[in-house]
Amino acid sequence: MEYNIMVDGTYISEIYTWFLGGLLNVNRRYQRKLVWTLKEKQDFIDTVMRGYPVPLFLLVNTKQKVNGLELEQKEIIDGLQRLEAIISFIMNKYPIEINGVKQYFNIEAYPGSALLVNEDKLKQKYPAIPLETCSKFLLYQLPISLINADDAVVDEVFKRINSTGRKLSAQDLRQAGSVGKFGDLVYLLATQIRGDATADIVSMNEIADYSLSSAGLHYGLDVNKVFWVEQGIISEDALRRSKDEEIIAILCNCLLSNYTRGMSVRTLDSLYNPTSAVYNEYEKLLTESKTQDIINIFRLVIRDLENTFSVTDTTFNKLLFKPGKNYNKDLVFIIIFLALSKLYAEHYVIKDYKKMSTALDHIANNELNDIIVKSECVWNTDVRNHLIDRVKNILVKYMEFQEDNPLWNEAFKEFLKQVSVEGQLLDFKIGIHDLRTGKENDDVICKIVKTLTAMVNTHPMKEGVVIIGISDKERDAADFATHYKTTVTKYNDLYVTGVVHEASKYYGSIQAYTKHLKDVIEKQNVAPEVIQYLLENMDTLKYEKQTLIVLKLKSNKPLFHDKEMFVRYESHNKPVEAGSSEFYEVLRKFGINV
Repeated sequence: MEYNIMVDGTYISEIYTWFLGGLLNVNRRYQRKLVWTLKEKQDFIDTVMRGYPVPLFLLVNTKQKVNGLELEQKEIIDGLQRLEAIISFIMNKYPIEINGVKQYFNIEAYPGSALLVNEDKLKQKYPAIPLETCSKFLLYQLPISLINADDAVVDEVFKRINSTGRKLSAQDLRQAGSVGKFGDLVYLLATQIRGDATADIVSMNEIADYSLSSAGLHYGLDVNKVFWVEQGIISEDALRRSKDEEIIAILCNCLLSNYTRGMSVRTLDSLYNPTSAVYNEYEKLLTESKTQDIINIFRLVIRDLENTFSVTDTTFNKLLFKPGKNYNKDLVFIIIFLALSKLYAEHYVIKDYKKMSTALDHIANNELNDIIVKSECVWNTDVRNHLIDRVKNILVKYMEFQEDNPLWNEAFKEFLKQVSVEGQLLDFKIGIHDLRTGKENDDVICKIVKTLTAMVNTHPMKEGVVIIGISDKERDAADFATHYKTTVTKYNDLYVTGVVHEASKYYGSIQAYTKHLKDVIEKQNVAPEVIQYLLENMDTLKYEKQTLIVLKLKSNKPLFHDKEMFVRYESHNKPVEAGSSEFYEVLRKFGINV
């Protein structure tokens, strides 16, 4: 494995110039959010002001396009808190105390500061530190390690750096550089719940927008309004140490193992270890649909809990616990969460949030007292599952049974929302049989494949989607109801017919229906990789009693159907003539220069 590391002293002024030029990025696989308090920042600046040595900073050289130009940029792997402390100090975001007086960095010390002031990028606050002191600060050389290496080397270096000195939390170290599906799921859920979801790479200029505020530091996320802290489940300090992600990892592990695995440190470590059996088991288990199932469970539980607390103007902490010293609120949350998820799986839903509020009133003291009276308590898989069932038997009395799985509807709604948000193209087909004659029409399947290739050519690297079992036309839905002698479910402007009636009438089962779809797809005159993608990614969705077939296609190169290229224009497939300007425009979208 070849890589090289260059360690050099870099002036603070040069680092600040990188920042102004947009050349500093934060890799959120390693640097999740800003967590330092104001005092920690001020103490670090004091260290630099005194000329004392500071720990090494680790950056990785990358190349990114900025304003159309390919520039060498630097991803921060280790040292985000310190670099941000320096940059925000220069920008007058906070003062330091010198001789008993709080003073701000003198921006005149930085060459070009006048232009920044004129552009409203900098504003001097007073009193200002003497110019000479600030000039000396800018000439302090930070020990910067620039590395050119692959992800595996960077992961190893990062973990070794953080194994000594000021350590990250155990959960931060587990998640840092995690490339497995389990770690991805935990990170996705954590950022969605906290409200700081971003791409993996974020400009240093933007990282404050996705960080937690604290006393004297006003970042994008008000820490007191983040679900975990607002509800009193964990403390602000615990949130900064990623306790929320640890709770999510425990819950995901329990759901994936069907409540058989525990939550010991060793168990949690194994979930992120590529050599462990459970890691590889979850890599196979976490298909796209399974991942979405778990996401939907989290959304539904947290939505229902927030609604329950909202209707009575209370919180998790105030409603579930009597006043006084109560421990292990995170364990209580885990029990409540898993009890609700079991009830959802059994088709129970919360219809009356005030009733649920009554069910949860002081439930921790009344039913879970053994685990909240002391910080140390007996806690293993058997104890956990026993308490889950105890709480479940109480909550079920305040919920209502419905024939349809409540998670189906959440998955369906979320899928449509996600496709819409990501700007993907979406089309619907009511089925593959004529609703008047009942005649099978394989041309419908052919047209679906053609439509998907047209979507890909219109939006490169976005996944085109066609759902069979939905109509956006009222007339077609009425014909469906007449032909199959059934009723049609309406969702917003869509008519959800499903494929169950068609599959049962003409093929005997859903399995035979999907096999027919696959057989016809395999005969399409398209590239082999297109057929492979379609077959491997064919999926089902459920809404109420209806089953839907989802066909998807994505590609990093232009696609042809029966030797013709198509693009999607409104709701139609438009042929593109070879050699035309539109043809070359499609090629350019895929980065093919002709």
